[in-house]
Amino acid sequence: MKFLMTTMALVASLVVTDRVAVRDAAETDFGEIARIYGHHTLHGLGSFEEEPPDEDEMLRRGAEARERGLPWLVACAGESVVGYAYA
Repeated sequence: MKFLMTTMALVASLVVTDRVAVRDAAETDFGEIARIYGHHTLHGLGSFEEEPPDEDEMLRRGAEARERGLPWLVACAGESVVGYAYA
């Protein structure tokens, strides 16, 4: 499965399809967010970072975005986080 990271400026509180649900990220989701981003940091071209940030750093980034009133969302297939988006 290919992961897609995108920026979103405005989202309803919950969007559900037959396969994927999009919701606000919970603190417990940031381990999976770090794993997804880490993969793309090491193997993709969409980041200038050379070392993947750990869960604590991703959690800090999420908290900083929320303090500014910006969304941080996750896409879930069942109980698994399969993608995320933020502004």
